[in-house]
Amino acid sequence: MNDMIFTNSFKFLMIAFNKFHHTDHRAGSPSHYLGYMISGDCKITTDSQTVMIKEGDVFYIPNKCRYQSYWYG
Repeated sequence: MNDMIFTNSFKFLMIAFNKFHHTDHRAGSPSHYLGYMISGDCKITTDSQTVMIKEGDVFYIPNKCRYQSYWYG
């Protein structure tokens, strides 16, 4: 595996929302996201399913996935 391709395929960020936040990626996620919910909760919806993410959960959003997310504090 080419390390350069692998490391450029993921984004590792620490994001904090102190109040409600909505993200609209219905055009498709721009990259892969691997996350850990430190606190709060989130709902991610696609055309076919909804995932609820709670404190302590690990989650993955694939590249080009069409979704909307609703983040609660």
